[in-house]
Amino acid sequence: MVDLQFQVLALSGGGCRGLYTAKVLELLEEKTGGPLAQHFDLICGTSIGGIIAMALALEIRASKIVEVFVKEGEEIFGGHTKQRRLREGRWWDKYWPVGMSRAIHSTKHLRKVLEKEEFFGNRVLGECRHPVIVPTVNFTTAIPQLFKTPHHPSFERDHALALVDIALATSAAPVYFPQHRFNNKVYVDGGLIANGRALCGVHEAEHFLNQPIVGIHVLAIGTLQIDSTASAGDRLDRGIRAWGKNLFALTIAAQERAMNQIVAHRLGERFMSINDTLTQDQVRDVGLDLADVQAKQTLLGRADHSYQNALKAGIAARFLDHVAPAPRFFHGPHARKT
Repeated sequence: MVDLQFQVLALSGGGCRGLYTAKVLELLEEKTGGPLAQHFDLICGTSIGGIIAMALALEIRASKIVEVFVKEGEEIFGGHTKQRRLREGRWWDKYWPVGMSRAIHSTKHLRKVLEKEEFFGNRVLGECRHPVIVPTVNFTTAIPQLFKTPHHPSFERDHALALVDIALATSAAPVYFPQHRFNNKVYVDGGLIANGRALCGVHEAEHFLNQPIVGIHVLAIGTLQIDSTASAGDRLDRGIRAWGKNLFALTIAAQERAMNQIVAHRLGERFMSINDTLTQDQVRDVGLDLADVQAKQTLLGRADHSYQNALKAGIAARFLDHVAPAPRFFHGPHARKT
């Protein structure tokens, strides 16, 4: 029987909470015995989800991604200590609350991890073995930009861009990390416009890969649901300091829900999601930039719980039985003429 499904894997942004995503992916990959990307025709991800998406498209094993989170997370997200910022020569931060004068975290250690040969090294987007799209915001032009593998004849330029640069661009979350400049442009976190990356994947499949909507199936994996809501006693006239990091968290969470709802309406039962909601006590342990022992334990535990629920719901069998045909790339090192 011919498999007419076109499967999209959609990965959310969420900073350190990406450990939850990576662990779910590792458990799914253990079930397949091979690279998880071989079961999806398109992978899309935003922010940390974009970094994971590109790693999967290179056929880096999900277990390696989990290992990086566990070993390097506290260094990557260690910039919120005043002592560290002063060590790095940012003396002016002594006089400003965290996140007011500069981004809370430096990208120094994140870049160091991404540039390791066993991760991205000096590889470019065109070296990915599977189609992938990674949203960002081009802050130079104020226009959304999706970096894409050359899976369409018109995608002639992105394949030559360094994976490290794309990773730093899509994960440049306002307040948390600095904006990223490369290719003479400045980029900001893709979560501002496409944390609901599933809709990007459906659009890509329809309009650039000529897939009929009736054959498109989407598996969306989140980064745990944390509701940023108003309390009856909160001030209504919040300024910059009062909003703080909550504004970005609220933006990406609400926008993801809205986009996923649209996709669910379009696809019906062909849209499935793996995610979870934290308990009131666990919310204190987990955040976009919390990578301590408690955060890791909570994220890994909830990932295992979500995976077991996914098995019961038949998600794993439904998506992992599909084997994606070899993709056609029109430019770059994996280009095929026919």
